[in-house]
Parts: sequence; structure tokens; C-alpha cells
Amino acid sequence: TFSYNSTAFLQKVRLLFTTDSTYPRINTLSPDDVSTGAGGLNAFAFTITGTNLPCNSNPSSCSTSVKFIQGSTTYTASCTGAASPATQLNCTVNLTGITNGQAQLSLAVSGKTITIPAGQLIGGFNVGP
Repeated sequence: TFSYNSTAFLQKVRLLFTTDSTYPRINTLSPDDVSTGAGGLNAFAFTITGTNLPCNSNPSSCSTSVKFIQGSTTYTASCTGAASPATQLNCTVNLTGITNGQAQLSLAVSGKTITIPAGQLIGGFNVGP
């Protein structure tokens, strides 16, 4: 369970239906928040696990594109991973200038894009003071 505004919830999920077995899937984003006062925003490191996340050891030729979107500003990550089994991405992103609130996480592979909406209850990425 988790609590939000003093209300206990059992589970919150967002479903995306597709018949395409190669569509990228996100299981976890860690960490899923950042503090603007903590420093290190110019090279914020995070990990994404899931399926169909092909990459390699060279960030410039990674097949998976990862971005955080806050308002009209897009922060593009640099990621490494493996072509197979394609289940984990290790990324860094320059979040200089990001403001308190939420940001969307957008991930694209071969023209297939999944965007996690900003919002505390539905995923995304939380930015705090």
C-alpha cells in the first residue's frame, strides 16, 4: 500500500495494451526522484529495467533513446546497456535547470515510444527541493 493525501491505496497501475512483443517495457526507474538542492544535477545517474531495451557499451550508438520532459524542456540521457538480453539501461543526464515538480520519462526504440506521464500517482519523475 501507499499513502497519498492521508488516503491509503492498495495499488496504482497504468496499462498499455499492444500486440507487438517487441514494444519496450519499463519495470523500474531508480532513483525515481531528484533533489534540486543535492548537487550533481549535471551528471545525474539512474537505471531503467524492463524488456526490449537494446543498447551497447557505447552511448553514442545506443538503440534506446531516453528523455525526461518538463514543460517545454527536454533532457536527453546518455545510456549504456546490452543488446541481449536488453533488460537494463545505465544512464546519465544533465538536469541543470530542472525545476521542482514532475517530469515525464520518455523511452523510444525503433520508432516505438512509451511516455510515462508526470504525476506523483501515475509514475514519471519527481523533482524536489
